[in-house]
Amino acid sequence: MIASFFISTAIDYARNLCPAYCTSTHRAGFDGDIEGAVGEVFAAQRVGSSRNGLHLSMGCDIAKCLRQIVCTGDDTVLAHNDSANGNLSRLKGCTGFVERHLHVALVFFLLFFVVHVAKIQKNSYLCKRIMDFKIIHIDETDSTNRWLKEQRDGTSLCVVADYQTAGKGCGTNSWESERGKNLTFSVMLHPVEIPASGQFRISEAVSVALCTTLETYIYNKVEIKWPNDIYVGDQKICGILIENRLQGSTIVDSIVGIGLNVNQQVFRSDAPNPVSMYQLVGHEIDRSALLDAFLKALDETMVSETVATDYRSRLYRRDGFYAYRDGYGDFQAKLLNVLDDGRLVLLDTEGNPRSYAFKEVQYII
Repeated sequence: MIASFFISTAIDYARNLCPAYCTSTHRAGFDGDIEGAVGEVFAAQRVGSSRNGLHLSMGCDIAKCLRQIVCTGDDTVLAHNDSANGNLSRLKGCTGFVERHLHVALVFFLLFFVVHVAKIQKNSYLCKRIMDFKIIHIDETDSTNRWLKEQRDGTSLCVVADYQTAGKGCGTNSWESERGKNLTFSVMLHPVEIPASGQFRISEAVSVALCTTLETYIYNKVEIKWPNDIYVGDQKICGILIENRLQGSTIVDSIVGIGLNVNQQVFRSDAPNPVSMYQLVGHEIDRSALLDAFLKALDETMVSETVATDYRSRLYRRDGFYAYRDGYGDFQAKLLNVLDDGRLVLLDTEGNPRSYAFKEVQYII
């Protein structure tokens, strides 16, 4: 909100200055976004005034312009061809050139600063580093997510159950897990000032942490099927269910439920495409060591500034056209993007982009 206010104020100020700043042969406007405004003012390689032989050479990038105008005391920066005496006061008296350019320089310095602050805020960490989760092992429960909901105490907890009697995935999906063979657990996280509109960032971080963990155990490519299923090839190895608690419009805590197929050898439910780590590597995996590795990866991912890029680079079926199904029927499309709010954007064979929220489109596998 504050960044938007300063950007708007700076651009309005620049609009008022611009007619005085521009000569009769070069006028620039500020009708676009920040990048557009910068481009309109500094697009030309040379901006000049013909009075008294005054000529200002400007580069296209903001930093160079600021260095030329502000960061040096050499009068030749402002007047390369002032053939009289290069006197700064004379330049002011002749054209008012310096004052106008210093104003513009300050405006663009403000824009440059605010844009970079906004980028830092957008890429800031999701949680403070935890380093050491409190892990609780239980034999059986209906749902580790429900168990954690009842144990909220402000700490970062991880509850692991050997068996869940009512484990579930997103929506009405159930989760098959043989007793004592897999990892069924939930983690309590406390995001740092993440608004409800930014909740997808948590899903990105958890998905990336699972991929990086699994990649140390198996040689197959591990990918993220939007929004947060973990796939190996065309088979599902892990599911994620995230439930957030809000205070106003801010996320107070997140319960991340994870079902990871580890040592199960046979799946008996009607799930269409499950696979386990055992089936991929041919031997059993130490579940405790695997959990520790994931928690460490999650701790690192939650403070990563590249998590959004990492998520998108690991997307399942990110290249090429594939079959999908929405409320209007089946169609072919390729994955175009995943927006910051989590919506999936596909591009169909007719060149039309299609945007979907969760559960509005189905992969045909």
